[in-house]
Amino acid sequence: MAAGEKVSGPAARRALTAAAMTPRFEGRIVPTTFAKKAARFLVRDGVVLYDNPDAFLICAFKRDNALCEPDRGATAPRQYACQQGCGNAVRTDAHAQQMREKADEIDLKASLLPEKLANRLRRNTDNLRKMADAHDATAQTAEALK
Repeated sequence: MAAGEKVSGPAARRALTAAAMTPRFEGRIVPTTFAKKAARFLVRDGVVLYDNPDAFLICAFKRDNALCEPDRGATAPRQYACQQGCGNAVRTDAHAQQMREKADEIDLKASLLPEKLANRLRRNTDNLRKMADAHDATAQTAEALK
């Protein structure tokens, strides 16, 4: 963000605020129970950010907004069940670029497959590019979101 990368998505402002207000980890040895205690604390008292490279986004997890249908009392999203249109989604310029690269990779593979399967894959690549374009059209800098 300091280098000018932009973000988009319904939770972009919430994620930036959480990232700015979260204490920096300065490094120390902690007991194995620390991670679970920290996750419970953050979900209760703050926003927890989960990078989901498979969905090309960051989840600013808030259980009430989650379309992944987390269990009652969940402290984390179901990352394998990430849904488009979720109110917790945050996308960066890097995610949009990765989506385009993945679409190009799939297009290359699709050219080697039978037509019906290739057409299905190309529909997926079209969706990836549309989501990347939507990011580009709506993305804002951290300064603009303040």
